[in-house]
Amino acid sequence: MDKRRTDPGNGHEREKLIAELERLRAAIAAMDETVHEGGGTVVSSRPNADTDAVSLPVQPCVMDSPEEAMTNSSGVSDAPPILAVTRLFQGLDADTWRDIAERHQLEGWLPVELSRDSCTNLREWQRTIEEMARQRDTDPLTGLPNRRAFARHLEAELERTRRGRGDLSLVILDIDHFKSVNDNYGHPCGDEVLLRLASQLQTSVRLYDLAARIGGEEFAIVLPGASALKAQALCERILQRFASTGMDCPGVPPFHVTFSGGIATCTTGVTCPASLLVDRADKALYEAKQAGRKRIYVHREPGITHPERSTLVESSEKQFLFSGNTGQTKP
Repeated sequence: MDKRRTDPGNGHEREKLIAELERLRAAIAAMDETVHEGGGTVVSSRPNADTDAVSLPVQPCVMDSPEEAMTNSSGVSDAPPILAVTRLFQGLDADTWRDIAERHQLEGWLPVELSRDSCTNLREWQRTIEEMARQRDTDPLTGLPNRRAFARHLEAELERTRRGRGDLSLVILDIDHFKSVNDNYGHPCGDEVLLRLASQLQTSVRLYDLAARIGGEEFAIVLPGASALKAQALCERILQRFASTGMDCPGVPPFHVTFSGGIATCTTGVTCPASLLVDRADKALYEAKQAGRKRIYVHREPGITHPERSTLVESSEKQFLFSGNTGQTKP
């Protein structure tokens, strides 16, 4: 296989692309002094200023013949990949762009001047695309991220953990006897239970945590930087509040619902496949269910019992209790 087709960024081409990116950055800096509110709008093929992406300048699509454009003698396409990346510049007209392009050697980038109507249409398309992406990753009932978004987020956080960004804990929660809730009180009441738990999860986690609905009555929490002990303490606080809150559904007396949870932790610098972490959290959840439900278990190796939460003490606290030393070195 021709390596140039699969990795066009190697060698000299990559150096040219990096130089092009540097010129773009300089051009954007120049625009900051030029662009003002109002005026026309220009679409320019350029990378997003917030990313490190590199895009090829616009190239003409030259083809000798339809047959040659489609395949070579081996039946493999010879056509190089072409990527167009667009960015709207508010308040920038075509004349100003041409001046900037000439000063920064950006003539290969294609500007397209838009009318106000066409710019409005582009914004509407962008809003539609963003809404479709949001719906794709969102559970329609609870508004939480769905399983797809959860899986993508977990993979990203595990990669940060592997690079030494702190521990990561995964929690899987399952509402106890949820089928009985639907059978005895009706599915609308079951939906209310799901909404109540989703709301408590959203208000209990940190901004950089992720709470998701990954199944019917199953939820997950991704907790970057959290040890198993901290994750367990958080889940037990949520469980206490959830279990003590009466569910009010029309036509039925108030009732209480609980959940069980399993926790698995990946320590910093260790490679933890997402499937393995999920499997461990699932096993801990199963043990919590088998032990009577309404409890949170942490995955441990076989043969290690699950102590009561009140007996778990941080290692620094143990050191202080038994030696009077907090572990800090003396000056």
